[in-house]
Parts: sequence; C-alpha cells; structure tokens
Amino acid sequence: MITTEGVLHKKMPINNKNPQYPKQEFIIRISNNFTNKNGEIIERSFPRKFVLDNQKKILDLEKFKIGTKIKVDWFLHGYEWMGEDMKEAKVTNVDNAWKITKNTDEETIAFHAAPELDDHAQNIDANSTSVDDTPF
Repeated sequence: MITTEGVLHKKMPINNKNPQYPKQEFIIRISNNFTNKNGEIIERSFPRKFVLDNQKKILDLEKFKIGTKIKVDWFLHGYEWMGEDMKEAKVTNVDNAWKITKNTDEETIAFHAAPELDDHAQNIDANSTSVDDTPF
C-alpha cells in the first residue's frame, strides 16, 4: 500500500457502465516545491489520477470538497488484454484508491493546541536567571 498526500483537485462523473461495479476517477495535486540555486523557493505541483472501484469508496469521496488536503492509500493495479487486432497484448496500469482520509497537519494542530501557553513560555525564558554552562 502506498500513501500519497495532496489537494483534491477534481472529481470525475461516476461511470455506471456496469451498475454492479461503479467507478469514479479523481485527481489530486501533489506539491513538489524546491529551492533553486539562487535560494528562491519554487512552488510547483503535479496531478495524480486515482480510481475508486466500489460504491462505499465513492461515497467516502463525497465527504471531501475540492481544495481539501487529503491522504490517499492506494495500490497499483495492472490489466492486460488482447487488442482488437488480436496480435498484440495491451497493458494499462491504474492507481486504485483504497482509502481516503483528511490530511491534518499534526505540527500545526500541536502548535495551536494550547495558544494560551505560548506567552507563558516566553515569560519563563525572560525570567530565567540560569546560565548555560553546558560543556559542549
């Protein structure tokens, strides 16, 4: 199982060609930021398409609005079949989404968990009379 984090970008219409096995595709945008040689942060993202292959998973996707940060647990699924000319096998790979959850930034949550203590920490440092005598 692979986990990928990104922002929900687009939900495609549900494909009901086979009513017993509905499918829905969706796209997330994955951040690919980097710092160039001049020290500038370059912000880029790229799309990744996933497939949901049952009604329960499709209903799970409905919980999320476009622009929501999500985590997708997925696996690669390959298909092989004979082309119409029956001479050459055709192959395709599909990123099958297994589970979708909201991506919470744990550091942000921990930092803002007790904002009333933020000033308290500064006051402790300001009133401290200890000398740093660490030998290293």
